Amino acid sequence: MIKPILYLRKSLEASDRQALSLDGQLRVVSAIATSRNLALAVPPLKESMSAKKPGRPLFGEMIAALHSGRADSILCWQLDRLSRNPVDAGTLMWAVSEGIIKEIITPERTYRNTPEDKLFMSFMFGMSTHYSDQLSKNIQRGNEDAMALGFWPGKPKLGYVREPGAGRKRPLLKDAARFSDLRGLCESVLDEVPVAQLFRYARNELRLSTPPGKGGHGGALINKTQFYTLFRDPFYTGVMRRKGKTYPGNHPPLVTPDEFKRMQEILDGRVNSRGRRQTRDIPYRGLLTCGRCGARLTAMWTTNRHGQKYLYYYCWKKRRGYTFCKEPSVELKKLEAQVVEQLGALAAPTHWLDAVAEIIRKDAVRDDTEGVARQAELQRQAAATRNKLARLRGLLLEERITGDEYDADRRRLVEQQVVLDGELAKQVRTKTDYLEPLGIAVSFGKTIANRLTCANDADKTEILRAVTSNMTLKAKKIAVLLKEPFRTMASLATVPGMCTRENEVQASLTKMFEDPEFQRWARHADRWDETAALSTRDLPGAQIDSNAPQCGSGSR
Repeated sequence: MIKPILYLRKSLEASDRQALSLDGQLRVVSAIATSRNLALAVPPLKESMSAKKPGRPLFGEMIAALHSGRADSILCWQLDRLSRNPVDAGTLMWAVSEGIIKEIITPERTYRNTPEDKLFMSFMFGMSTHYSDQLSKNIQRGNEDAMALGFWPGKPKLGYVREPGAGRKRPLLKDAARFSDLRGLCESVLDEVPVAQLFRYARNELRLSTPPGKGGHGGALINKTQFYTLFRDPFYTGVMRRKGKTYPGNHPPLVTPDEFKRMQEILDGRVNSRGRRQTRDIPYRGLLTCGRCGARLTAMWTTNRHGQKYLYYYCWKKRRGYTFCKEPSVELKKLEAQVVEQLGALAAPTHWLDAVAEIIRKDAVRDDTEGVARQAELQRQAAATRNKLARLRGLLLEERITGDEYDADRRRLVEQQVVLDGELAKQVRTKTDYLEPLGIAVSFGKTIANRLTCANDADKTEILRAVTSNMTLKAKKIAVLLKEPFRTMASLATVPGMCTRENEVQASLTKMFEDPEFQRWARHADRWDETAALSTRDLPGAQIDSNAPQCGSGSR
């Protein structure tokens, strides 16, 4: 009498669904045990795991039972249930040769330690391994075909859901529950908000979680590794990368290539971040640099001999290559007076706003005509690039080019297609989209001097963060570098005879609208002037300052 152990396995891979279920295998194999009056040495082992690689826990438990003598034979549905890899197949073959396994019993045949049975076993195990290898190649080829057509074959990434249907060739759609939240997080990274702070916000406020999957996987709150990986994955720009190859995807991108590049610079620390939490009782701290050596300026409270406290700013003098910086310190009141004086240039006269609004409207009319032709040309170039990608794959299949040549050319074409798709997306947005933020900026600029004078220390710092990109101090004189749109506003506000120099103003505004710095500011413009925001309808009817020089009145 033998002491059999019953082993059942069902692979989790979708390609192996043609195999009988575990309950079906149990019915067939139990019938064999009943017909031969065999008593199982241990309870049946049911494993749901692929046999493509070694390391199955229950398979190892079965081998241990056989080597310990608790069992000496195996009952299974087919040999491929035992192994689909050469390591496990060799373990079984050696155990049969050594007499550790007396019999391997299947519905079709019983295998023993005979030359004929071992030859047939080696053939069957070899066929199982070959089937697994071919299956892997077929799946890989199917994945490559799907990605070449722009379809992501794997599990949808966070922020996307797959269109209902069957097969790999189904596009990814925006996940209504997560896509907008992820976009907001990316915009916060571009605004240099610390990622650690965003991670706490994503978990505690947004309750951002991974999408639920099969088998109870997913649905948990996102962890720190998953969160940081989001901002590093080029998939969110519309590009798919898999096993060293790059493909253009047809899923809606979360960020543009330019935004993704800047995000990497911010995350790598190549951008001077000013998003660190500052001491709330010291205005302008972290915003000033030394014009002599380039080091940061710090502030300190001190008390004079009369018992009066005052705040002054001085250079850290710790810049590499400088043992001592001779830049003198400056008191807060003197510093603030210079800042208010320079920012007073933002207070453009009201007739300036009317002239700019009219120029933008004329430009928008021209965009409607020129934009159609430009969009058609971009669509033609994008279609031509897709055709080149298709022909390139044909050249590879015909072995007219090498794999290295194919990878290099395809990477170049994919990058070209991503740029074209970005240009097409820009065509949807017109310059009139920024008209309202520009009105907010002008309104904000008119009152900035009063705001700085009346604001508390924390608000003063936030105001300067909104309008300046750098402030340097040299010889006790402050130099302010403005952000867009304030930089263009300050330059155009001094242009004489603006109505007669429309082309010059139009070129400056176009450059400003396309500046990523202005686009980031425009996304949050409403928070800087909620009470005096100018809508598009308000721009033509702005009140004209009677004391301001009018266009055509000799101001040329």
